[in-house]
Amino acid sequence: MSERVGLYFTQIGPVVGCKKVVDNLLGGLAELGIQVCVNSPGDLNGCVHGGIPAFDNKTLPSNTLIGPEIMVLPNEMPWAWGTYKHWTQPSQWVVDYMQTSPLTTGINFHVWPVGINTDMFNENNRGRFQRDCFIYYKTVTKQVNQTHLDSVIAECVKLGLSYEVITYGTYTEAKYRELINTSKFGIFLTGTESQGIAYMEALSMGLPLYVVEIGEFYYEPQNYRFTSPNVSAAPYFDSRCGIKHKDLSQLPNFIQELSNYTPRSYILDNHTLKLGATKYINILRSIK
Repeated sequence: MSERVGLYFTQIGPVVGCKKVVDNLLGGLAELGIQVCVNSPGDLNGCVHGGIPAFDNKTLPSNTLIGPEIMVLPNEMPWAWGTYKHWTQPSQWVVDYMQTSPLTTGINFHVWPVGINTDMFNENNRGRFQRDCFIYYKTVTKQVNQTHLDSVIAECVKLGLSYEVITYGTYTEAKYRELINTSKFGIFLTGTESQGIAYMEALSMGLPLYVVEIGEFYYEPQNYRFTSPNVSAAPYFDSRCGIKHKDLSQLPNFIQELSNYTPRSYILDNHTLKLGATKYINILRSIK
């Protein structure tokens, strides 16, 4: 009999990152043929979200992997670090800043990015371009602002590029896919991303990306700043995907090389649903 996974999560409504983590993990586990026990214990156990009664009541199985959708900073739930010793974060730079807190001393951190639904986000319908690019603008975290956006728009105007701005939290998934299919490339202005499912979905659809790297994580509610070479707006990215740069000076070079990028191949090689679920299962098996 195959192992059963006890997966604890909240039933989230709108399509946001937290929901995508659960949906994509469940999809990957289904591909692996693994039985999932929702909000009840299994042979292996993971708690994706906070706010679960068993999490708050400290009654999760002792071998439960916690995360990644629990908290932003360690001091938001100081009691949890004394209760649960195995945690996952979406990327290494998030682990780096978590480990700066004395609260996380002795914690076992595991880096785990969820897989991308490459069947849904495919490149079958790309073409019939209606614009050169779209600018993906994410201001909710206050890491970038209108001044940053204005500078990107000004550069597009200077280069004679047609563009459309899409703002995080204001679009439907259907609109997002339509923009990807009808744009030659994307410019991402988001500040930082712990994983960045949206940009990875764009890569999965074959869209080359120019990512503006701010280089600093800023969390406004606590006026918290963290700077490190690992801090990124696109932590999962290689030369097939496009360019990451601190400013727009490399945009002309990026445009010249558009036909040479193969972003979907990067996702297929590294971040499918099945690959993400396999890594998650392997982490669960390592927990005693």
